Amino acid sequence: MDFRTELKELSGQVKDLVNGKPYKTINQALICEFYRKDGHTVFRSIADWHKDGKTVMKDSKPFIIWSKPVNVVPKEGEEFSYFPIRFLFSNLQVEERKAA
Repeated sequence: MDFRTELKELSGQVKDLVNGKPYKTINQALICEFYRKDGHTVFRSIADWHKDGKTVMKDSKPFIIWSKPVNVVPKEGEEFSYFPIRFLFSNLQVEERKAA
């Protein structure tokens, strides 16, 4: 299964928990309902972890959420938006970066 299909399935499972209920966004519901467990508490992109002097450990499987929408204007046709996937890694998947 590809990441987009997996994310659509997970999002469908939490969509009723959004819209005025416990979570304000699908991403918040995904993190709280599926990802925040077994010590995974902080989720950041690779770039954000690097800013903190950390590196993602080899073979770490990313946690997937929706990114901000992107507007696309094809050469011919109407403008449309889509939501890319964002890959996050947790506090348990990083280690201090080694000095070069």
